[in-house]
Amino acid sequence: MSIEEKAREEYPYITPSDGYECHDYNEAAKDGFIAGANWMLEKAADWIGDNVVFDKFGRPVDVENFRKALEE
Repeated sequence: MSIEEKAREEYPYITPSDGYECHDYNEAAKDGFIAGANWMLEKAADWIGDNVVFDKFGRPVDVENFRKALEE
């Protein structure tokens, strides 16, 4: 599923032409961004957990450290 598809699934009613006032649209866009970022983090962490991934120094990537680093 692409990012655009996931965004439409989570927030199908949000489009700039819906007549939302700027504040309402910006709040909805912010909420959508946060939901999308969390979804992407979960997808990446799942992929790293299912595969052997190495950092640039040849060490295996720890999924929990990856998650903590991205959440900061």
